[in-house]
Amino acid sequence: MIAAQLLFRAWALYGSWFRFDDANFMSVVLDDRVDLSTLAHGYAGHLTPGAFGVSWLNVKIAGLSWSLPASELLVLQAIGDLGALVFLASAFGLRPGILAPLALFLSTALALPAMISWGPGITQAPLIAVIFWGGWCHLHYLRTRRLRWAVVTMTITAAGLLFGEKTLLVFWLYAFLALAYFASGDSIARLRHVFRSYRSGVVLYGIVAVAYLVWYVEAALNYDPGSSTRQPLLPLIGNLVGISWATGVVGGPFRWVFQPGQSAGTASPGQLFMLAALAVLAIVGLEISRRRLRSKRAWLLVALFLASDVLLISSARSLMGPALALFSRYVTEMAAVSAIALALACLPLRGAVETVEVIPGDGFLERPARITAAIAVVAALGTFSSTTYARDWHDHDLTKLWFDHVRGDIVAHPSQRTLIDTAVPSWMIWGAAYPDNMVRSVLHQWSKHIAFDRITQDEVDIVAGDGHIRPALITPVRHDVGGADRGCSFPERGGRIIVPLDGPVLGYGWWVKVSYYSATATPLTVQAGSLHHETVVDPGLHSLYFPASGERFSTLDFTSIANASGFCITDVQLGKPEAAPDTNGKS
Repeated sequence: MIAAQLLFRAWALYGSWFRFDDANFMSVVLDDRVDLSTLAHGYAGHLTPGAFGVSWLNVKIAGLSWSLPASELLVLQAIGDLGALVFLASAFGLRPGILAPLALFLSTALALPAMISWGPGITQAPLIAVIFWGGWCHLHYLRTRRLRWAVVTMTITAAGLLFGEKTLLVFWLYAFLALAYFASGDSIARLRHVFRSYRSGVVLYGIVAVAYLVWYVEAALNYDPGSSTRQPLLPLIGNLVGISWATGVVGGPFRWVFQPGQSAGTASPGQLFMLAALAVLAIVGLEISRRRLRSKRAWLLVALFLASDVLLISSARSLMGPALALFSRYVTEMAAVSAIALALACLPLRGAVETVEVIPGDGFLERPARITAAIAVVAALGTFSSTTYARDWHDHDLTKLWFDHVRGDIVAHPSQRTLIDTAVPSWMIWGAAYPDNMVRSVLHQWSKHIAFDRITQDEVDIVAGDGHIRPALITPVRHDVGGADRGCSFPERGGRIIVPLDGPVLGYGWWVKVSYYSATATPLTVQAGSLHHETVVDPGLHSLYFPASGERFSTLDFTSIANASGFCITDVQLGKPEAAPDTNGKS
């Protein structure tokens, strides 16, 4: 089963490439800004030093080659798969019953969207591994009360925390197993028993959790979760629990929607299938409760993680609102948590103080053939849903196409060219990632072949939305006024020309096109708002392009160092640059 799943994931992974969150990661490391400060501080509200470190190593070793990151994600998947088998076998023994939760974990489409994308994958694959491997060590600690197992558990957990703050959720699993299965009595009695019996472990776990929380708040929490959004809670819960999780855990959602401008597909199973999935889960839960004493508590584990996901998404800085919960990558860990909960509800936990017991009688759970058939159906449906997502993901890989176009145009024009530094498309890197969403950062690996935002003559280029490099056109919003208009609107006098504009200019991102005539090669200094440029203009009729910015300016100042005669400006246009129309059939 594990081998089959890894073969499937290999197909899904190696047909993928970097996109959106992946590009956020790569733009940072491509710009040579990964140092101890980068690793120790947050990025866009996340604390992922391990992910940035691995991304940086990958770029140094293989550039933008996808094969190395894809192989790493596949290895992490294998580690998680093996951890699932080890955890289930240790927790419940080597028995046929563990194959059902294992099949659920391996086949569900809940984890696929994150695991075939570098940014989400390198932060969430370690979380899956920690859930199983950390859970395995934690069970050994609960059974033996030997502190070394607690130390190993926290070592694994700390390693996972280096890849993302969401690994903190694994402490729910640790606490739940201890309180629900290795203690008895009411809530207060259970808390007292756990603290008395595992005092050293409680202190150690608490130190790790609190220390990391302090680090996260200081280094990465750059917004107020309580006031960042006001998302409607009920629609969010409906989307996350009813659509993303419920349909995913029974083999859905079958259908995914890839909207323009979105980084990934959203679950779109339809209302009928969502209701059917909820009904199936309710029936399964009732049947298990009829045949297993103390089974209901297992579902509290699912509730804890889902409630945490709702809280995290509700505090997210997103304009998408509840629709954000339709992205399955936000419930990736539920593939592991749901499998563990199913096992806890049906199988006795070895070494536990309290665990499930079989209620005598003849029911569905006593019919292995029926259970096998049901799991086979769920696994087949989950594989189908995963396949449809992977195919759509491959077909909608606009980021790879964008980079292919850029690479091809740079190779076809090996001499250095000047580009205007604009933002890449929002479906590639979100605007909040500035300056990592700028072309200068994304194309840093080709810095020997391109230059940015400098004064240049006759032509300046821009990266179009499709990734092709095309000549830039200046759409004017300001023109020169008051020129002599005798063939030379603004002649040089005393080595200087001041060109008034027909209105004030404020802000950044402006570019200027100057048409001029010069009798000789002339050194020239330009002051464009707060920007200062120096160049040597060529003799004859030419155009000059340069960026301009500032809080407020209404003139452009040109100074000839050589105080040469025979230089004049015939026309000035200031505006926003855009790519020239495609004339070569490129798409």
